Amino acid sequence: MKKKERMEKEIRELKVSLETRQTEIKGKQQEVIESQEHVEKLEHQLREHKQLVDKVQKEFDAVNQKV
Repeated sequence: MKKKERMEKEIRELKVSLETRQTEIKGKQQEVIESQEHVEKLEHQLREHKQLVDKVQKEFDAVNQKV
């Protein structure tokens, strides 16, 4: 009986440990998803800023050619 009880206790502890790790993994996965969304937002902003800089540069070049 002692061996069976010890093994059952060990199994319970392992289950708790596994559940804890699974919860941690889910939390990390959510962090990754949020980070990816943030990167996509920043990349979009960067593209917009580059387009704006290109537009302003062209306008500046056009004005300089007239002068």
